[in-house]
Amino acid sequence: MKQTLLLFFLLCGSVMLFSQSANSFSERYQLLSQKSKADLIQIFPNPATDYIQLSNSEQVTRIAVINMVGRTIRIFEAIVDQKQYRISDLPRGMYLVQIIGDKNKIITTKRVKKQ
Repeated sequence: MKQTLLLFFLLCGSVMLFSQSANSFSERYQLLSQKSKADLIQIFPNPATDYIQLSNSEQVTRIAVINMVGRTIRIFEAIVDQKQYRISDLPRGMYLVQIIGDKNKIITTKRVKKQ
């Protein structure tokens, strides 16, 4: 009887451990694929003076420029490759540029210095 109960608990533990590791693997894979998409998007020039531009902006729907206090300064809609987004009227300093995709999901946030 003791051996049967021990075997039962061992099997239950193995099944639970396997299901948790399978979930964590799929979650890790999703996080890695999202990170690789975020790494492909580049903002240039940095430091910027008059404008910023994006590379690999196929999945981008909006760009939000945020100051270091956390206030959204500017939002650009209808993102297109090789389009310049004017920031010449912003004061000098550091800004966070949020790259936003479908369903208002933040793809990545990059730091840009405005000169």
